[in-house]
Amino acid sequence: MADRELQFSPAEVETLAVIEHNRWMAHRDLNGWDFGETRDDALPLHPSLVPWKKLPEGEKQKDRDTILRIAGLLAPIHR
Repeated sequence: MADRELQFSPAEVETLAVIEHNRWMAHRDLNGWDFGETRDDALPLHPSLVPWKKLPEGEKQKDRDTILRIAGLLAPIHR
């Protein structure tokens, strides 16, 4: 493989971030979480248990940042 840095395009980052958010929601759902206006670990409720389109920009960025960290983790084995 060519000696280049692993990078995702902006479109790939966005697509993978949506997938990551859906994975996170499925994991929460399987563990008994539901939507709540405020996070409450005891009940368990979380305000980010909404579709991607309804997610606040700051929360979307967390998923994008996760994808960008994955690219960094894969870079050493990508070469």
